[in-house]
Amino acid sequence: MIRDEPALLSFYSKESVDDFEWLIHGRRVRRYVRSLFEGISLQGLYEDQFVSSDIEMIADAAQFHDIGKINVLPHILNHKGALPADYLDAIKQHSADGETILSGITHDAPHLETYIDMAIKIASTHHERWDGLGYPRGLSGAQIPLVGRVVAIADIYDGLVSSRSYKEGWSHLDACKEIIGQAGTRYDPKLIEIFKQRADHFLELSRI
Repeated sequence: MIRDEPALLSFYSKESVDDFEWLIHGRRVRRYVRSLFEGISLQGLYEDQFVSSDIEMIADAAQFHDIGKINVLPHILNHKGALPADYLDAIKQHSADGETILSGITHDAPHLETYIDMAIKIASTHHERWDGLGYPRGLSGAQIPLVGRVVAIADIYDGLVSSRSYKEGWSHLDACKEIIGQAGTRYDPKLIEIFKQRADHFLELSRI
């Protein structure tokens, strides 16, 4: 299957992120992205920006959204407590680095070109914000590709409910409140309506 493409999986390194946490995180994000796009499709939303037959490909590509973190030193990724400004800057660089890494992948299978292009789009835009205060380019609103806006919600949900070296996982309810409360500022408000409809499914997926 495309998701097992060796050219991408070869970038995973235990030396980069302890216990392959970001690999596991990517796989969970893939599930949430699929759920959101299924909801978008059922509502007939943004029909001009994707086709239902691409949902599986988009979800597979989404698992590589954090691939740029291989360039972030482990002691920064695993830092406990509030991040110093220079650590935060280093972590923010992962979006641009992900775009660079994925752009440099060579392959012999023509059908992978669309898939890798999708992974590049996701890696480079999943930290942009609806209000334009995100990174790395400060895109806002519809300037942000739909896939980036969707992955942003899936990524933060998993980040909130998961335990990390520096925090305990939030409850599903608290995570949902946090995300819904940022509709129209951090997140596309139309997508937050879809998220609200799929929240119970997110909870189910988080337990897999």
